[in-house]
Amino acid sequence: MNGRKFGCYTALVTPFERTGNRWNHPINFHALDSLVEFQIRGGVDGLVIMGSTGAASVVSHDEHVHVVAHVQKKFGEKIQVIAGDGSNCTKEAIELARRIEQEAKVFAHLSISPYYNKPSDSGIIQHYKAIADNLEGNIIVYSVPSRTSGLGILPDMAEELAEYRNIRGRHNIIGIKEASGDIERIRETIKRTHHKNFVVISGDDSLTLPIIRIGGVGVISVASNILPSDITNLVHIALGTQNEDRYYKIKEDTDKKLQPLYSALFPKARQGVIENPSANPCLCYYALNKMGYNIGIPRLPLTDGESWEKEAMNKALRDLKLIKD
Repeated sequence: MNGRKFGCYTALVTPFERTGNRWNHPINFHALDSLVEFQIRGGVDGLVIMGSTGAASVVSHDEHVHVVAHVQKKFGEKIQVIAGDGSNCTKEAIELARRIEQEAKVFAHLSISPYYNKPSDSGIIQHYKAIADNLEGNIIVYSVPSRTSGLGILPDMAEELAEYRNIRGRHNIIGIKEASGDIERIRETIKRTHHKNFVVISGDDSLTLPIIRIGGVGVISVASNILPSDITNLVHIALGTQNEDRYYKIKEDTDKKLQPLYSALFPKARQGVIENPSANPCLCYYALNKMGYNIGIPRLPLTDGESWEKEAMNKALRDLKLIKD
């Protein structure tokens, strides 16, 4: 993550065994290795381990650190590793991230904005500054209002965090993963932080190209679990595209090809039906299992999707020629 370079980082799923209770079945490290190797072959720029897509919400801190350490030790010389971490408790966020630095030797963090306890803007800013003061490594803040509190990290908040020097005098809050879905807000964040060596990264596969178009530097992708080479190539082409006509042709082709997959990964409630659709990473597990990666099902309360959601995913995978049936 030098300068403004980023690219495509996969928010990697964490495989589970198919044995034992659904609320406590073990992590499958053999399948994890297969997934990492698939990503390396696909040419992705890096991996986020134990983020939301990695089902971090259903593992213990010991397991969390163990998975990050395993990937770093086995593959760290081949690919950049970012640890997903953070908490709605600042003390817990600092302690987890410190363990990751000390035990896993990973010094890049994607730190989720506080959830559930609904801190004020000032509370969120103080939370991140305290984390920055207590870590050696660099931090990408993660703004995802649909999973956290309030409006997430607004442009003025991102600007203040981008300017912050920690107690050692270093700028170590270096970017934001933006998953607000609001292009105008993201544009304003880029405008306010662009000159501060602070990057804005798409956290929404379907908005990656528009965000790159306005100054974003890449994506932390769910879809690249399934299509690492395709998504990486798309991002690299988009980052190198200055010609407007070529950009819109890339976007048109991509939307036609990949939007059904994006929709299947992030299902919305059906029209006229009151229900809670499955959240990421549920359908990503289902898709990878259908493709032959024996990664199990995440721990409860997560599942691998409802029947109607699986039908949509099956169609998307068939259309992409990733499965036959």
